[in-house]
Parts: sequence; structure tokens; C-alpha cells
Amino acid sequence: MVFGNRPDEGCVMKKIIYLDYASAAPVDPRVARMVHEYSLKFPGNPSSLHSLGISAKKVLEDSRRAVASVLHARVGEVIFTGSGTESNNIAIVGTSPPLRTSGQHIITTSIEHPSVLNVCQALERYGFSVTYLPVGANGIIDPRDLAKSLRKDTILVSLMYANNEVGTIQPIFQCSSIIRKHRKKYRQKFPYFHSDACQASSYLEMNPVKLGVDMLTLNSAKIGGPRGVGCLYMKRGVPFEEVIIGGGQEFGKRSGTENIPGIAGFAFALKQAEKYRVKGSKKMATLRDLCMSELTVRFPSIRINGDRTKRLPNNLHITFPGIDAEALVLYLDQQGVCVGSGSACSSGSIYGSHVLLAMGISKKHALQSIRITLGPST
Repeated sequence: MVFGNRPDEGCVMKKIIYLDYASAAPVDPRVARMVHEYSLKFPGNPSSLHSLGISAKKVLEDSRRAVASVLHARVGEVIFTGSGTESNNIAIVGTSPPLRTSGQHIITTSIEHPSVLNVCQALERYGFSVTYLPVGANGIIDPRDLAKSLRKDTILVSLMYANNEVGTIQPIFQCSSIIRKHRKKYRQKFPYFHSDACQASSYLEMNPVKLGVDMLTLNSAKIGGPRGVGCLYMKRGVPFEEVIIGGGQEFGKRSGTENIPGIAGFAFALKQAEKYRVKGSKKMATLRDLCMSELTVRFPSIRINGDRTKRLPNNLHITFPGIDAEALVLYLDQQGVCVGSGSACSSGSIYGSHVLLAMGISKKHALQSIRITLGPST
């Protein structure tokens, strides 16, 4: 799919093939038009009492209802943020302090996005205890490890739904069942369960009640929506202490004037993603498997990282032994093919991906791995 042309040597125009959807999905043209239109049409602050403020407020609440409908959630459980990173921060930092009197133990995994891992590491400096669940060579946790790690003073569990690098899908349903049994055993409402679902929202079940989670993170940039918009589903009744302090917007959970055009675009993109989910997953899996098969035949020495089946249908993560990943990414870019070398939030690391290292892959091979992620226009 051509997303644009660029001049090359001799002014020859070269097609660009975009295969880095996990970093950011190209903005849906309909969303781009909507954002432009709403930026001009709704200039008011939704907290203002005048007519332009009221019209902006209506767009905000219509968008909130649209997102709540996709998630099968209550309207008051949808919190708009500035990114997936912000949503993860708010979920973890906002719930941990008010629960501190009940316990200071948090459980997460060794392959989380930096916006979860780094927050947990920061909380450790403030006296919290964090257990980092290991993963197998396939990049998936063993639910039995979660069961063994749960303690009476465990207040929060944060497990990503699908990994942003290798695409492996974690056993969220099993984990939520284990957490419910643990709560019942001690007759308490915690630990609360949070899941980073930024990569999963185009392809997997998004009903938090079915998933059994109390908090769910979404990111507009991963689904063809505008940049700079995120969402946190927070189940009613989850204890919370305001992280971003200000005017009390978003039910007092995220202060700051809402980005009306961006939120409207995100709500539209999420509805489109939900419509596309089943059909799109089949298409992506077919293309991914074809790509995997062709590469394996042409380059017998490559290694496919992550589980072959329990992974996002659009994700393919490959080690090319003997070839530096960043050099390969740059070479492919010169040929008009855009791929990733790992998490876009930690690219350029000289240590290798923490996800691959946690899976038992050597640092050498971790630095020789690229990520191919497909999307609706591939």
C-alpha cells in the first residue's frame, strides 16, 4: 500500500510500503478530515458555560458514549487521556497510594511496555514491592506463576493484553479468574486488575467485563486515530487518587482541558476498529502467515520470535542472524519499506530489547531482530 511518495536519487519517486503499525497506524483519512473540521467548528472549552463551550461539551460526551458502547461500559467509566503511556501511569500511580494501607505489593510481567515497567520501578523507590512475572521462550506468562505470586497484601496486578514487540497474547481470561478466586479467598475487593490493551484493540475482545479487568488502557495512535489521545477504562468503585491535579476534568481523574477534535477522532476510529475486528483479523493472519512462509523459505537461518499461534494476527518478529537490526531497518527504508526494530518508545537501545532478553534470547540476537506489523491498508 502506498502511503506517500518521496523523491530519491535523480528525483525518482519511490513507493513507501508501511509495515510498522505497532508503532503508529497511519491516520484514517476520515479521521483526519473530522479532526480538521472539528478544530474549526468547536473552538470552545467544554468546561465553559457559553454556547460554544456547551457545543464542545456535547461532542465530548457523545464521544464518551461511543467509546463506552464499544467497550460495553458505563459512560462514567471512560476517562480520556493524552496517550496510552499516560493512561498506564494514571492506572498504576492513581490506584496504588489509596490502597497502600491494605498492602504494598504489585504484580506485573517482565515484558511490559516501559510506561508500566518504569512506573513500577519508580514505585519500588517509594516502598512498594513489585513481582515481575517471567515469560517462557514463547513470550507468554504461565498463569500458575501469577497464582503463586499473589499475596494477601497484593493490591494491583498489571498484565498487558498483547505484547507490543513480539505480539504474544497473554492469558488474560485465566489470570482474571485466578485473581477473582484470590479475592474471594480473602474476602476483599483487591487486587485490582489492569491491562495495557493498546496493541490489542484492533483484533481482540475489548469488553472489560468479559475480560475480567478493572482497568483497560487504549491508544488512539494504534488504531488509525489522531496522535496525542488515549483512554483509560476504570471500573466504577476502583479507589483512586488524582495524579494530574488541576481543574478536575474527566471526573477528577485526569485534569486538563480535553482535546475535543482528537477525542472525537479517536471515538470514530475505535468504532471502525470494532467493525473491522473479526474480518480484519482473518485478513491480517493470512498476510502474516504468507510473509512468514516466504521469509522462512528464502532465509532458512531466520528465527521467528514469540508463539506461532498465540500472537496478534498482524505481528511478525524476526531475528536475522549476523545482520544488525538498525542497519537492516535503514536499508529497507532506502528501498521504501518501513519496519520496526522493537518498541518505538525504546528504540536505539544498545542493550537489546528487554522483551527478547526476558524470553531467553541472547543480547547478540536481540540486536539482530526486526518487527513487521501489518494493518488494514497492507
